[in-house]
Amino acid sequence: MILQRSANPRGTWLYCAASSLVCAALLLAALAPVLLAKLDSAAACASLIWQLRIIGNVLLAGVCLPLAWMLLLFIRSRQSDYVGKLLESNKAAEVDNALAASVFSVAMEAIVVMDAKTHVLSVNPAFTAMTGYSAADVVGRRSSVMHSGLESKAFYTAMWGNIRQLDQWQGQLWRHRKNGEPFLTWQSVRMLRDANGEVFRYISVFSDITELHRKSEQLRHQALHDSLTGLPNRLLLQDRLDHAIGLARREGGRVAVLFIDLDHFKDINDSLGHDAGDMLLKIVTLRLQSGLRQSDTVARLGGDEFVVALSNIVDAAEVETVAQMLLTVLLEPVELGEHTVRVGASIGGAIYPDHDDGAAGLMRKADEAMYQAKTSGRHCFCLYSDGNDAESLRQVGIGTGLRRALDHGEFVVYYQPRINLLSGGLCGAEALVRWNCPTRGLLLPEQFLSQAEESGTIHALGDWVIESICNQIVNWRMRDFPPVPIAINLSGLQLSPYTMERICELLASHSILPGQLEIDVSGCAIMHCKQGSTIDVLVQLHKTGVIIALDDFGQSNVHLQELAKVPLDLLKINRAFVRDVDHNPNNAKIVDAIMSMAASMGVTVVAEGVETDDEEHFLRGIGCDYAQGFKYGRPQAALEFERWFERAALSV
Repeated sequence: MILQRSANPRGTWLYCAASSLVCAALLLAALAPVLLAKLDSAAACASLIWQLRIIGNVLLAGVCLPLAWMLLLFIRSRQSDYVGKLLESNKAAEVDNALAASVFSVAMEAIVVMDAKTHVLSVNPAFTAMTGYSAADVVGRRSSVMHSGLESKAFYTAMWGNIRQLDQWQGQLWRHRKNGEPFLTWQSVRMLRDANGEVFRYISVFSDITELHRKSEQLRHQALHDSLTGLPNRLLLQDRLDHAIGLARREGGRVAVLFIDLDHFKDINDSLGHDAGDMLLKIVTLRLQSGLRQSDTVARLGGDEFVVALSNIVDAAEVETVAQMLLTVLLEPVELGEHTVRVGASIGGAIYPDHDDGAAGLMRKADEAMYQAKTSGRHCFCLYSDGNDAESLRQVGIGTGLRRALDHGEFVVYYQPRINLLSGGLCGAEALVRWNCPTRGLLLPEQFLSQAEESGTIHALGDWVIESICNQIVNWRMRDFPPVPIAINLSGLQLSPYTMERICELLASHSILPGQLEIDVSGCAIMHCKQGSTIDVLVQLHKTGVIIALDDFGQSNVHLQELAKVPLDLLKINRAFVRDVDHNPNNAKIVDAIMSMAASMGVTVVAEGVETDDEEHFLRGIGCDYAQGFKYGRPQAALEFERWFERAALSV
C-alpha cells in the first residue's frame, strides 16, 4: 500500500504522520493503568521514572521510525519522478531523431552534410538520384568533387566570403553529374557552430532547376528574337544598337546601320507559297550572317525587312564595301524546291555620329536611304544624305501609301480589247492598272504612276501587274478563252535585267508561252536608257518570244538610229494622230507616213484611240492592221471583259 502511494508524496507524508500518532496513543492507553497503580511509594516513583524513560524512548522510536520511513519514501518518489521525466525526454529525442532521419531520407532536395573542412560526412538518397554519385563515391571527399568548372574563381571566393560573414549563402550554382553532364542548381549553404562558436558542420541543400532555367531562357529568347529566323527582333536590336552607340561615344568610334528590304519578295511569297517564302527568308538570314563579323548584329523587323548594325566602322567607304558585298551574296540563285529564284535587295545606310546620334534616328534615316535606293532602280545601296532629307521624306510618304495599297489589294487590272481590222475579231488586249483608293475613288495611271516612280514603288507595282496578268491568262486558258496576247506598259525604270528575269520566271512558273505577253515601251524610255541597258533588255526579252511594241509613236522624240536597234514587233500610233484622221489632212499624212515606215521595217501597226466608224474606215483603207479605242470597248475589269467577248462572239 505504501508503494502504491509513493507516487503521491503528499499523501505518503500524511499517512506516516497519522500512523505515528495512532501508535503513540495506543501505547499510552495500554500503560496508563500500570502507571497509576505504582504511584503509592517512593520506590515505585523511582521505578516509574525509569520506566517512563523506557517508555519515552519507545514512544520516540515509535514516532521517529515512521517519520524516517516517510522521508525515505519521499526521496524515492522524487527519484522516480526524475527517472520518469528522463525517460520521457529520451523518448522525445528518439522521436525527433527518427523524424529528422525520415526527412533526410525522403526529402526531394539533395542534402549534403560536411565537416568543418568541407569533407562530406553523409548524403541523402535524393542526392544520389540527382547527381548519380553514391554515398561511397563522395563521403570523405571534398565537396568540390562536383564543381562544374563553369563558375569563375571569383565566384567561389565571393560565395565563401558570404558564408563566413553571414553563416549562410544561397543562389544558382552549376554542378555536374557523375556522367559529366552539367546541371544548374538552386543551392543554400548553412554553417553550424558549436557552443564555443567554432565551425563544426556545413549543411548544403540544393535542387535541380535546369529544366526551369531552360524554359525561362526559351521564353526570354522568344521575347527578343524572331520566331522564324532566330534573329534578334526590334527590341533586342534597339538594346544592342544603344550599347554600340554608347561604346562608340566613349571611344570616339563609328556605328553604321544598314536597312535591307528584299526586292519582289511578295511576288515569290504569293506565287510559290508561304512555305517557300519562309525558306527564302531563312536562306537570306544565313547569307547575311555569313558575310558579317561576330561583333555585328543582323535583325529581322518583320516581313522581308532586315537591319544590320555594324560596330567599329572606320568610314563611309567601309560601309559601302559591306553593303556591296551583301548585295552580291543576296543575288546568288536560291533553290526553293523545284524552282530557282534570284532575290535582289535595296539597302540604305546611316552612320553615327555623321547622320544622327541616336539609335532611333539612325534607323529612320537608314530607312529613308533604302527608299532612295529603290528609287534609283533597286538592288543598289544608298547612303543617307542630309541634302535629300525633305525629298526623301516626301518619297517615303508616297511610297508608304502605294505600298499599303499593294498590301491591301487596292489595285486592279483593267483590259481594253484590240481588234483585227481585217477580220473584225479580237486579236489582243491591253492591260491597264487602276488604283481603287478608299478615300479618292478609282484613280487612273496618270494620277499615281509618276509618284510610284519617284518613290520606287513602281517596281513592286509592275511585278504585281505582270503576275496578275499571268494568273488571268491561266484562268482564261482553263476556261477555253482565246489565247490572245496581253500588252503591258513598262517604264524605263522597270526595264532592268532583274525585270527580264522576273518575267521569264513568271512565264515559266505559269506555263505561259512568251508570245502571249506583250511589252509596250515608250520612245522616252529608249532615248533615256543608260548605256543601252533598256535596249539590251528588250533584245533579250524578244529572243525569248515576248512581243515588243513601241508605244505612243509620234508623241515623243526618238532617234531612228536608236529605234533601229530595238527588235520591234508592233508600232502603236498615238491617239492624237488617229483622232479625226478622216477629216484632218495633217493627221492623215502623218498616219500614212507611219504606215509606210512600218511596212519597210516589217512591223505591224496598231492605231490607238479609235472612236468612230469613219476613223475605222480610213485606217482599214490604208492597210492598218489593228485598232483599239472606245469604239470597240473601254478598259474594263476582267469579268466585264469576258462578257464583252461573249457579246462580240455572238454578234459575229
